[in-house]
Amino acid sequence: MMKKLYFAFLVLLVGSAVLSAQKQDNVWPGGLNEYPGTPQNGNYLIRFDNGVPVVTPANLNANFESTVTALSDSAGQLLYYTNGCSIYNALGDTMKNGTGLNPGVIFDKTCPNTGYISPNGALFIPQPGNDTYIYLFHMGVDYSADRKFTYGPFYITIISKLGGSTKVIYKNEKLLDVNYAGISNTRTFEPFTVVRHGNGRDWWIVIPEYNWNRYRTFLVSPAGFFEKPVQTLGTKMRCKRIGSSVFSPDGSKYARQQNCGVTVMDFNRCTGKFSNPVWLPRPHETFGGGSVAFSDDGTQILTDGQLCILKADLTQAVPVFDTLIATDQIARTSLHHFQRGPDGKLYFSSLQTVDYMPTLEDGFGAAPIFKREGLALPVNSVRSLPHFPNYRLYDFPNSPCDTLGINTPVATNELGFNGMDIQVLPNPFGQQININLREMQIKSPLFRLYDQVGRAVLEQTLTVGQNTIETTMLPNGIYFWQVRDENGRFKTGKLIKTGG
Repeated sequence: MMKKLYFAFLVLLVGSAVLSAQKQDNVWPGGLNEYPGTPQNGNYLIRFDNGVPVVTPANLNANFESTVTALSDSAGQLLYYTNGCSIYNALGDTMKNGTGLNPGVIFDKTCPNTGYISPNGALFIPQPGNDTYIYLFHMGVDYSADRKFTYGPFYITIISKLGGSTKVIYKNEKLLDVNYAGISNTRTFEPFTVVRHGNGRDWWIVIPEYNWNRYRTFLVSPAGFFEKPVQTLGTKMRCKRIGSSVFSPDGSKYARQQNCGVTVMDFNRCTGKFSNPVWLPRPHETFGGGSVAFSDDGTQILTDGQLCILKADLTQAVPVFDTLIATDQIARTSLHHFQRGPDGKLYFSSLQTVDYMPTLEDGFGAAPIFKREGLALPVNSVRSLPHFPNYRLYDFPNSPCDTLGINTPVATNELGFNGMDIQVLPNPFGQQININLREMQIKSPLFRLYDQVGRAVLEQTLTVGQNTIETTMLPNGIYFWQVRDENGRFKTGKLIKTGG
């Protein structure tokens, strides 16, 4: 059964808006500044403004290790970034209430000296249909002699832009918790990944369970957060080293990588269901795991180890990995994770401290070009690479869920009641609220009133004309109202009760 989480009330705080997500991965932060002012210490920004990466030194007031993500606006201007320890604005200032992410022993050992050490461990998603709230999903990590390096809990932290003041309003709320109660009941996780829903607006989050073939999914929509039933299928991935997971560019396939192999499955962006799992063992098990990527058409797949890049053709009856880039080309660099850039190249982080970023161009073409020192950096970097979804993916055309009129690459529009004459009066209110509907242009309108912590305190189906709701039982304070129709369209507002 689907479970609705605590944060659903946040969608009630503002009305509809336009969300354009063309260049939200445009700026990549990184670098180490452990010893300010010394050679090779500092930060950098990589910008893809014109499709070509431009690297500049920057003072970001942060150290980046394995956990890196950032969010730019639709024009490609940097808004926020995080190193897994704190959240910063574009000026490099720590956001109000933005410190203390991922609390625990690992935080105490790494923050702020090196940055948090959860690879692919953070990702920003603007609130679907309205970017007044920004969701930061992030994965904690732990270490012990018996459990080794484990992932979890899985958190959400919420940024508000209301009133022109950007601040964190909820922090480190657990969406999934770990369980170390015995081998059979142990539940830890792996790095998560995200893909846009087939309606072009919402998002799917997928978190694999470590050592199992179980997949936890969440749907993020304007109505809130929904945990979907656990899916169990495919090979139990019990490799020694955790890697990462990714969706194909069109969102129709999913791949989960570890050092001994890769599971590939079909994914339905409407239902969130997996199917047709295929296991691809790796010919060379390598330390450290890595990443995985699909070709644009989803027919080929790449993965990496420390000293190799492997490729497989998924159209074959039994797909197998062959070596694409061999050890002698990667010499003196140990590859870690990679991320597809806005220019289509793959950019690699390194397990060593280096002042460059390896690149792979045309990896799925006839003449792949690997450059060990593909992108020069002004300062040192180690295991530092942003984690991004495919922000440029929108609707699934002609699918059953393509119902919102969102067409790639048109900006995502929340289907609100713009132009609909809905009046909620008075404000402030006392003993009653009056809701006026001038004409019935919507089906089955429902009015809900929520308190400040998101609890629904009143609910009433509306009719044409004036609708009156008694409020004498409500304490004074701030409330948020919503009128929603059966198709999910809504209008929202804020009310204050001062007496009565």
